[in-house]
Amino acid sequence: MVKLQFPYKNEQNQRYTKQLFLEMWRTLPIELRTVEPPFTLNYPREGYCCLREEYVNDAYSTGYTTSMRIFGEFGYWQYLCSVKWFLEAKEDWDKELDAKLKSEGLAKIRQLAEGDDPKALNAARYLANLEYKKTGTPKRGRPTKEEIEGNLKQELRNRTEVDEDADRIKLVV
Repeated sequence: MVKLQFPYKNEQNQRYTKQLFLEMWRTLPIELRTVEPPFTLNYPREGYCCLREEYVNDAYSTGYTTSMRIFGEFGYWQYLCSVKWFLEAKEDWDKELDAKLKSEGLAKIRQLAEGDDPKALNAARYLANLEYKKTGTPKRGRPTKEEIEGNLKQELRNRTEVDEDADRIKLVV
């Protein structure tokens, strides 16, 4: 059996999916295992390229960089992302990538906090207050003029309704 090589397409120019990855290839019936896969999906193995490692090391969540380097086209990445089992694996890779980027960001903030840079105080405050652990939406700023005008119009409509109801039931205030 020959190991699959770039451009990872069959004679009819169709892209491989399960035949690309050792874990998925093993689930195929023996008669469909026509080529040996070049990649592993999640874990490194000697003689195979681990796509998870490549993706996380490239550190671009779009997958563009990894796709261009490995598949030579972004369309292949999009095609793989349309396959359920690949998309599920990529979601785990994204979590790992987020953790990696957050870790690198915190390392940079720690480096700033230890320095003499004017930003050191803010960096130290960010770390001391555990700002990186806070979740949720950031506080809103000042409302726009349109929002203020809309609120005033709604208030006027509400007041008009109350006044009309008071007149209708002959309520004297």
